[in-house]
Parts: sequence; structure tokens; C-alpha cells
Amino acid sequence: MTRGGSHRGQLLALALLALIVWLVAYPLMLVLLESVHTAGGWTLEYVRQFAGRPTEWRALWGSCWIAVASVVLSGSIGIPLAVLVTRYDFPGRRILATVMALPAVLPPLVGVVAFLFLYGESGFLARAVQALLRLDEAPWRLEGAAAILLVHAYSMYVYFYLFTRAGLLSLDGSMLEAAASLGAGRWRTLRRVVLPALRPALAGGALLTAWRPSRSRCSRCLPCSPSAAQSGRSGEARARLPRRCRSAAPGSGEASRPPRGAWPPFCCCPM
Repeated sequence: MTRGGSHRGQLLALALLALIVWLVAYPLMLVLLESVHTAGGWTLEYVRQFAGRPTEWRALWGSCWIAVASVVLSGSIGIPLAVLVTRYDFPGRRILATVMALPAVLPPLVGVVAFLFLYGESGFLARAVQALLRLDEAPWRLEGAAAILLVHAYSMYVYFYLFTRAGLLSLDGSMLEAAASLGAGRWRTLRRVVLPALRPALAGGALLTAWRPSRSRCSRCLPCSPSAAQSGRSGEARARLPRRCRSAAPGSGEASRPPRGAWPPFCCCPM
């Protein structure tokens, strides 16, 4: 690389770093400063208020375990799929590899709506099972934490799939041949050669997957599941519900609950 090309690369890296600082670090620092500073000076009152609210800790715990569970489920789907399309040859492999990457280019709302049309209580699969077994109502309902994790795994496995697939494609085959020539078995080669090479890819997929649930509206609506809404029968319990969830509580005196199947029962806030 010439000296001019190296100089241009450094300028581009500095420009990207400045953009990241402006778009990411600067807003975060403003939020942090506003949380410990008021017109009267520095204070930790807001921090004490947060620590003294049990609902805040429950929301934080819900966000954390949903994120961890989403990472585990998404990895258990995306990693085997990446191994399948990169290490094995079968008819239609390229088409399958392309189809499995589609969730990465679809907006999250489109993915959730597609999931509901396919697997929701009024979706194609539920209707087919209901008609086949001659049931009076849908055989299942998507509600609660299980439904949230199901949608997350369906829409976020693609991060593990893409990162792991790229890592496997860039893996040097001579390393595997050297391990085999030294007498290493499959499991030892996987543990000593493949996994260390895939560590950056797995870490990137895990970070992206854990970050997405923190922005998911369904995660923030976990306390708004029908069980939480049913707990709002009494005025005191209903007052503890978020304002957007009180309309789902029976006897709330506010807007009536939408008919069954009109919206995902596990997500009571507008998309």
C-alpha cells in the first residue's frame, strides 16, 4: 500500500470514529449527565428514586433475562444452520442459504407480522391444525414470555447465522488438515481450532442479538401480558400497571380490550 493510500485510510478511520462518537457516545454522555445534574447542581436523587422503585428493578430483570434467553435460543438456531450450509453439500444449498438470510433485510415489524400470519392463533398453521382436529378454537395462543422469546428467536437467529457462516467461510482449511495430521479428533479440533477462530463471530452475533431485545416493544410489554392484565382487577393493582396497559385490564373503565386475535396478546403497546 502506498503512503497516500495509507493516509487516506487513516483519514477515513478518523472520520468514522468521529461519526460514531457524535451519533453514539455524545447522546449517551448527555443522558448520563442529565441523570446526575439538575439546575441546582450535581445530585444522585434520580438514581435513588430508580433504586427505590421495585417496578424499575423488575423491568430491568425482565430485560436482562429476555436478552440472555434470546441469545441462547437464537444461537441454538443460527449456528447449526450456518454449519449446515457451509460444511455440507446438498441440492438447493445456495437457495437455502439465501432464504435463511432474509430476516436481516426485512424490517422488524414485517418479520413479526409474518410470524403472526404463519404461527399466530389466527394464522395459517393454527387454522390448519384447528380444521384438521375439528377444534372449536385455536390450539394455542401467543402470549407471555414464551411468545416473546419465540418471536425473538425467529427474527434474530440471522445474526448468529451470518456471523458464523462468514467465520466458517474464512476459516483456513490448512489448520483443519494440520489438526487431523496431528491426530486430533473431531471434538478436539472443534474445541481447539474451530471455536477459537469463531470466537469474534460468535461474540458479534451475541452482542447484536442481546441489543435488539432492549429495543423490542414486546420486551417492554412483558408486564402487559394477559396474566398481568388480569391482575389489574383491583384498583390498587391496576394503578401499578403502566398507563398503556390499563386498557387491557378488565374493569378498568377505560377503552375495552380488542377482540381476540386483533393484536398479539403479548404486546399491548402500539407498534
